[in-house]
Amino acid sequence: MRTMSSDERRIKQERTTVQTEAFMARANSQLRATLHQVLKTRKKLLLDVSGLSREERANVEWIMGGNLLQSADDRPSTGYPNSVQRPLGRLIEDWVTFYDHDAALAEKYADKTQLIQDRLRLNKDIYYQCQSQSESNSAPHLTDAFENMGFEANPRPYMYDVHDSADNIIFEVPKGGGKPKIKAATLDKLVERLTHENEVDLNTRYVFLLTYHSFTTPGELLRKLERRYNLPVPPNMTPAEIAIFKQNKLDRIQIRVCSVLKNWIEEHWSDFSDNAELKSQLQALIEKMLETSASPLSLQLAKALRHLIKKKEQKHAPSYTRSAQFPKSLYTRGGVENGQPHKSSSGKRLEQMSEAEIDKCMETLLDDCHPLELARQLTLMDFDKFRQITPRECLNQGWSKKDKQQRAPNIVFMIEQFEKISGWVQSEILKHTDINKRAAMFKKFIIVAKHCREINNYNALFSIFCALSANAVHRLKRTKELISSRHLAVFEEFRELFKGDKNSKNLRTALAHSLTPLIPHLGLFLTDLTFTEDGNKDTYRGLINFDKRSKLAERIRWIKQYQQEEFRFARVPLVQRYLEKNLRIVDADTLWKQSRKVEPKLP
Repeated sequence: MRTMSSDERRIKQERTTVQTEAFMARANSQLRATLHQVLKTRKKLLLDVSGLSREERANVEWIMGGNLLQSADDRPSTGYPNSVQRPLGRLIEDWVTFYDHDAALAEKYADKTQLIQDRLRLNKDIYYQCQSQSESNSAPHLTDAFENMGFEANPRPYMYDVHDSADNIIFEVPKGGGKPKIKAATLDKLVERLTHENEVDLNTRYVFLLTYHSFTTPGELLRKLERRYNLPVPPNMTPAEIAIFKQNKLDRIQIRVCSVLKNWIEEHWSDFSDNAELKSQLQALIEKMLETSASPLSLQLAKALRHLIKKKEQKHAPSYTRSAQFPKSLYTRGGVENGQPHKSSSGKRLEQMSEAEIDKCMETLLDDCHPLELARQLTLMDFDKFRQITPRECLNQGWSKKDKQQRAPNIVFMIEQFEKISGWVQSEILKHTDINKRAAMFKKFIIVAKHCREINNYNALFSIFCALSANAVHRLKRTKELISSRHLAVFEEFRELFKGDKNSKNLRTALAHSLTPLIPHLGLFLTDLTFTEDGNKDTYRGLINFDKRSKLAERIRWIKQYQQEEFRFARVPLVQRYLEKNLRIVDADTLWKQSRKVEPKLP
């Protein structure tokens, strides 16, 4: 038999606590309703004895209000444990003693006595059911709560019943005025605000789901949402109060929880697809929702969540279809149009070519391929990874940590891709000992960079610009003398675009005026994130600094807008294979030595 892990035991215990507290709250409410009925009957009885003399009435009130408990032998048997016998037994004894005092009244209200006895007997059964529930769920820590059931407040208050205070949530009014925003809060208070019964703050929800990885885990968040969904009825409520509570609070909160889960699944499915255990817990929670939903609407939403998960689990084909029209490939050794597989000059498809034939094509591919096609294929490679960057990769500067491959795999790939493109460009220029070929290659990469800007791949554009500006290439004065002033002017435009003064104003302006699809310069984005992370503490007065998360979310939102629309270019398998083979990081010293070799320093 498999032994449960510590996490599994903790999760089971938490679920047991939720279920048991909810059961106890329902029992308490029924008991309070019973006592309420008893008190109403006693009040009516006192009114009915108004015909008695003042002395007789005072005697009756003294009997009913005094402490009538005697020794254990004299106490009427109620069938309750001693821990709860005193308050319940006292009610019974009040009635018994009063009836003994006046036999006529006792006879008149005999039916009321039977009613009260029945109700107390009902609650005795409830008590033992609670006790049995506690023992079967192995939750002895709740025993004290059961001992005082129905007569004292629950000693384990529900986590979302804590009133707002400076110890758990801090609000801040924006400088321009308006609705106060959360500046800092505990995790429980943030979850409460996400699912508040009277307020729907979509911006807070958006910020929370984008950044929660920086202050909690997906598993912890799911457990807190489950606990919020299973909101127990407060103890000692009458049936009418329970109905109002369910209608005005519980139903609404369950609907809000479903809504948060929907946003989480839709916008951040990778949290579940990358974590089989978490996905299993989510599915179990939804199945439980289907069984226990308090309202038809929450039941409908739970069904929608189950359908949404099934939809997400299905493998989707690429978003373009066979009928989509792609620009014609400009690779001169064979076209790819409308998504059709590439064929070589021999008429063979790539998968039909031998390795020798592929290698032969590779030797001249850079010369044969149009600069625009190179820009397109570089863009497709970049976008494949750029669109996979998730919000959690953007938090806590994960791309710079020792375990960066686990924290931010797609950002790390983009950084390495940037360096590979730069190394490839420099290597292709410097491998030519012939100055004319070297100049021609320099010119070709200026044109490739120009096309990258035209199709809005600012990341590859900056990588090529950095390569052409690197020391090993920048020093090739005789080579650059052979390049036309028109092409050098284009290169100078890039220099102006990427000027770092005024917080990269020129680049930010260009990005703001460009249409999607677009790949921004990732370094600019990471710089903004680093500035926000370093300039704001994770906590504020011991609480989660939610204002910092709002600033991070603003930058993450900026990057997400560019992930939505893909580039509609046909893939050229042979060009893609060439790039995968030749893009590599090259040591700066190696490039410098090669530069000195092909163009020695003038005496």
